[in-house]
Formats: sequence, C-alpha cells, structure tokens
Amino acid sequence: MKADLRLAVPVLCGWILLGILIGEPSWLGTGATWLWVLCVAAIGAGFAFSGFRGWLAVLALAGVCGALLLTSASLQLQVHAPDLLLASLGQQESFEVSIESSNCRPAEESGNGRTEVIIRSFGTEPDSVGGLSTPAVLFGNISDCRLGASFTVTGILRPEEPRRRWAFRIYATSNPVLVEQPGGLIAVAGGLREGLGSAAAELNSEAGDLLPGLAIGDTSEVGESLNSAMRLTSLSHLTAVSGANCAVLVGLTMAICIATGIPRTPRLILSLLVLGGFVVLVTPEPSVVRAAVMAAIVLYCIGSGRPSRGIPVLALAVLILLIANPWLACDYGFILSVAATAGLLILAAPIGRQLSRFLPNWLALILAIPIAAQLSCQPILILLNPNLPVYGVVANLLAEPAAPVATVLGLAACVFLALIPPVGSALLWLASFPSAWIAAVAQFLSSLPAAQLPWLEGWPGVISVALIDALILVALAGRNTGRRAIALGITALIFIGYAGAAFGIGLSFRLDLPDDWTIATCDVGQGDALVVKSLDRVALIDVGPEPQALSRCLVDLGIDKINLLVLTHYDLDHVGGLETILGRVDLALTGPIGSSTDSEIVDRLSRSGARVEAARAGMSGSLGELDWKLLWPIDPNRGVEPGNDSSVVIKFSPSPACSSGCISSIFLGDLGAQSQLRLLGEGGIGSADVVKVAHHGSADQFAALYQKIGAPIGLISVGAGNSFGHPNEACLDILEESGTKWFRTDLEGLVLLSGPDSSNLRVWTERAPVSVPGSG
Repeated sequence: MKADLRLAVPVLCGWILLGILIGEPSWLGTGATWLWVLCVAAIGAGFAFSGFRGWLAVLALAGVCGALLLTSASLQLQVHAPDLLLASLGQQESFEVSIESSNCRPAEESGNGRTEVIIRSFGTEPDSVGGLSTPAVLFGNISDCRLGASFTVTGILRPEEPRRRWAFRIYATSNPVLVEQPGGLIAVAGGLREGLGSAAAELNSEAGDLLPGLAIGDTSEVGESLNSAMRLTSLSHLTAVSGANCAVLVGLTMAICIATGIPRTPRLILSLLVLGGFVVLVTPEPSVVRAAVMAAIVLYCIGSGRPSRGIPVLALAVLILLIANPWLACDYGFILSVAATAGLLILAAPIGRQLSRFLPNWLALILAIPIAAQLSCQPILILLNPNLPVYGVVANLLAEPAAPVATVLGLAACVFLALIPPVGSALLWLASFPSAWIAAVAQFLSSLPAAQLPWLEGWPGVISVALIDALILVALAGRNTGRRAIALGITALIFIGYAGAAFGIGLSFRLDLPDDWTIATCDVGQGDALVVKSLDRVALIDVGPEPQALSRCLVDLGIDKINLLVLTHYDLDHVGGLETILGRVDLALTGPIGSSTDSEIVDRLSRSGARVEAARAGMSGSLGELDWKLLWPIDPNRGVEPGNDSSVVIKFSPSPACSSGCISSIFLGDLGAQSQLRLLGEGGIGSADVVKVAHHGSADQFAALYQKIGAPIGLISVGAGNSFGHPNEACLDILEESGTKWFRTDLEGLVLLSGPDSSNLRVWTERAPVSVPGSG
C-alpha cells in the first residue's frame, strides 16, 4: 500500500520554509504576506482554468501551510523574544527574573542543572516588567523542581540564536527561590515521579537507575557510564518518552474500558484524559507532545467514525504543533521524533516484506523496525554526533522486546506506589528485570571494539549518509532484483572502503601523537579542559562542558588517573564533564563556593574518593618534575565574589632537577580584566612559556598582564561558532602585541605542547587551522 502523502508533502514544504526564515525574524511577516498573495493567485488560477486539482492543488496547499506557519511565527515573535527584554540586555548585566518551570529536565551530570523555564517578569519593583511568556533555559540547579512551579532568580541573561526553541539563557548568580509550587494535577504528577524515583533508587543498581527513564522519561539517576553506553548503541530513544509509550498507555486504557463494558464515547474521553495526565507526568517534551497529539487525532477519528492513516495523521499533528510553537521547526528532539515515526510508517513494512523472503515473518518484522528508524534518523543524528553506531540495529533488536514490558510495569509501579505501596514495590521489582537486560545490552555492546566509527561532519556528512541510506533501502526493499543486487554491491564497496580508511586514519592519529607532550588543550567545545603531564603524574585544569568530549580526549591521551584536579570555578563550561573523572582523582583544588550547586559539586568529588581542598593563593606542591603554585584567588574577604573573577590561577614551573618537559605555564581560568589587574598587583606572576588565555579569549582582558607573562605560546579553549564571539579581536590584538602566538581548539582541535625545555618548544595540532593572522 502506497503512503498517502497529499498532506505530508505540503506540510513538509511549509516546515522547511519556516525553518529557513525563522532564523531571520524580520523576514517572517513579509514572507507570510507574499505567500498569502501567491496562495490566492494559485487558487484563483485553479478555478479559472483547469480546476483545483493535481500539482496546482498541492502547490496551493503547500503555500497555505507555509503561510499559516510564517503568520503564526510572526504573531508570536514578541511573545517569544520581546524587544523590551532584548533592549534591556544592553543596559545592565544582571537581572532579577520571575520564572515558571516549563519542563524540569534532569540536572546535568556535573550537578549544574539545565532547566527549561518561562520568564514571567524581569527587573525589580517598581520598574519590573511583567506579563511575559518568554521561553528560556536556566543554568543552575532548581531544588524540588516541578512543572509549573514559580521561582525568582538573579542571573545574567543572554539571547539565544533565533532558531532555538528558547529565546534566552539565564546563568544563575544566586540560588533560585521558590515562590509557589503548583497544585492540582501537576502536584499529583510530581509526587508520582518522586515516588518512583525514590523507590527505584533503593534497588541500588543500573536497572533501578534506568527504570524511571523507561517508564516516565526521568533519566536524572542514570550515570554517565550507562548514559554513554545507551548513546553509543542507539538505545537512548528508549528513555525518550514518545509514541510507543503513548500507544501502550492508550491501548491498555481502551482494553480495560472494553473489558468492563464502558461505552465507546466515555472510553474515548477517558483515554484522552489518561493521555493528558500522562503528558503532565512525563513533562511535555517535543516527542511526547507529538505522540500525544497524534494519539488524540486517532481517538477523534475513531469517535467520529472516520478512517485514519499514519502519514496524514503525522502530517496534521506536525502542522498543529508548528502553528502552536513555530520554534519546534529547528528543534532536534522534535525533528528526530517525526523522522523516526515517518520511517516506521513508510519504511518498516516494505523492509519487513523483503526480509521475510529469507527470514521468519516475526524476525523480519522485529528487524525492520530498528532498521527503518535508523535509516530515517541517521542523517539528522550526524549533525549532532558525526559518528556511526556500529551495533545500533543489533542493540535495538535485543532490547526492544524488553522495553514495553519495563514501560508497562514501571508505569503501573508509579501509580501503585502511591495507592498500594506493597503492590507498587512488587511491580517495580518485576520491572527491574527487563530494565537490567536493556542496561546489560547497552554496556556489553558499547564495550566491543569500534562501537562508533567517525563520519564526515556537517552537511557533507548528512548528504553522504542520506545517499547510503537510499542505497541500503533499495538493497533491502527494492522490487527489482537487479537493482537490489547493484545497490547491495555499491553499499558493500562503500563500507569496505570506509572501514579501511577509518582504520588507517585512526592508526595514523595514534602514531602521530607525540609521546613526550607536557601540556594538552582538549577540544571540548565552548569550555576548558587542559592537561599537564610530567613523568607519570597528571594534572587536569577544569573538565569542560560535558562528559563525552572530555572522555574522548583522555582516552586519546592515554590518561586514566588524575593526580591533581583544579576546578577554577563552577560555570557549566568548566565543570560539566565532572562525571568522567569521578573516582579517578587523588587531590582536587576547588574555587570559592558561591551557591548550593557549587557545594554539591564539591561533595560529589569528595564522595568519589578525592581529597578536596579549597584553593587559595600561596598553596603549592609538585607534579613529577614540575612545581605548581596557586596565584589566585586571594583571601575571599578582600572583595572577590565567587565566579569568573575568583577563578583559580595555577602556575607550573620546572623544578631544579627537571630533565624533560621543563615547560612553565600559567592557567588563567575565566579571570576578567579587573581581577587580572589585581593579580598583577599582587606580584609573583613572573614570566612563563605558555599561557592559557582567560575566558576563552573574551574582550575582558588586561594587556599588561600578558605583557608581563610574555609567553611565546597562548592557548585558547573555545567552541566553534560560539554565540559569544570568542575569541574577541581585542584579545587577539593583546596577544599579538605581547609576542604570543595563539592556538585555538575551534580551529586546530586538540593541541599538544612538547619539548625538553622552553628553548625547544614544539606544537602539535589535531588539524591544520583555517588561516588566521597570528595563529599557529
């Protein structure tokens, strides 16, 4: 049966147009106006000439869809990103903001949370501005967060890119203060979530950590090891509540209603109510809302006696959601949810039919589902992670049968833990078995060699994967035997060639790495993670924004043990990768604590076995043949607040007996110009061979400090295409005037410095940089 694409194609055209123009908000109104004019002209031409049918009807419907979406985006623009709030950003640095949690996401592995909120007002009385409904992301832990809870927080606001689902980032400089918890259904849902989480935690196993994710999408207790394993094996979708969960829930509700003799209309209404309650319980992620809207459309069709088919239902759901929230157009979670659903609806059946020629029908169907989902999503996933999951299909084949069992039992346990706790505990215990199986599959397959293989980044990677997907699809589901054989042969040749190239590149990279490096600047994106090595001793300065990038760097460098960890301060881009090194640190020196979030990070280090000490100027020690000394922060009582300006500054100098890797270096954290001035005034800074440029090369620098250091080499740890404009031209000018040649991780990737001493410094970079004046 052919897929009905009459609505899907126009909606897709409108979606693409919206995705392009939403990045240029000033074009939305003009684009909508012209589209309405063209639609009216097309409809008029259709009736005047050939009748409103065929390609003209499709074109007109595509225009109507695009016009509706652009009009909606234009009308919502001032709600999404008010001009008044944007204008205020240039007038002051920090704001008091009233917020309402819109989606309590799990805290990041570092303990530095990331929560979706709605800005309701900003500023202090009597000059506060209210009546807002602006989406934002708060960086900072919210304790006891529930959907709809109201808070006040003081923080720094930064605008997001126009295409993002949230308009602003709020970097909390104080702990959020609870104003009011939600009541009613939201309060009940929060209690159910907490009850399941607490009971699952008592299982003291990975199965218990994973179970709330499988049942209600709560991954807050999933450790980095299991989280990484789920990603590597393409199983992370199992903890993203979506269509399968909604289908199971609605199906069970309908079955119970039929078994108890409830008439059709009441059971449809009850199913809708249960579906709405489920969305509140799991929080309204894009994939959840998409699945719920599709389920609601199907229930409406059943109630009205109208037929429903998968692709038209999906297309209508997408249109409704994009009209309601146009910024979903560029949201990866929403795009992947739609792509996976479309792949299952369009590709699973033909792939299953062809596979059933060689396999039993049940096995062909089980294989067709993960293959279809993987083919439809992989071109998009390449943009997020330019790697191919080698064991993804196998992992899904093994784990998929256990997922619905864990989901049903977990949901039942969630409810019964509140109603009849002994029954809930029994259900939870039963649900732990399929959960343990899924965790074991992920851990085992991710530990196998070459669990992921690198691929081209960006659009070249997307296009190449899409072409290979097309070849695989022809080979699996094509009707012509000759074409299937040709497609299979070409695909095999591509993968054989790729495997050889990947092996060669990987071997070349490992062989090319210098053995005698002393300083490494890891490419962790917009954040800091730098390594100093002397003999067999290792120091790590900050851990970057997320665990995966740091883990990859440490593996490349062959580092397992961290003898000295320095956390300069507690911004997410410096502590987000903490999970990677927990249990591997001997001594940790931590910056001044400014909030309970900071304290939690320190506590996690201590609980993992590290000896933790508060950093202060004058502390010293040794690392192999290098001596280290802390130059900053000075006494906190002397006017330096926790944060960037109290970043720990550490200097490494060769010991008198140093024989190799005798390179001096200074790491400046995120110090601003005022603190740099005070640091210089304290004396003792001295010169160095290498300087880690402060704050990713921002403009907030004190030139005299860099002139005093006089380092031949400057390291700038910065993310490609970051929204802060780092490194700033003013900073680069300061480095050039100081005689410092800079190296940037956004251009050169991993940077290694080696040499026996300062007169024989050698620089190795992962990739050749784009030509930038003054760079390495």
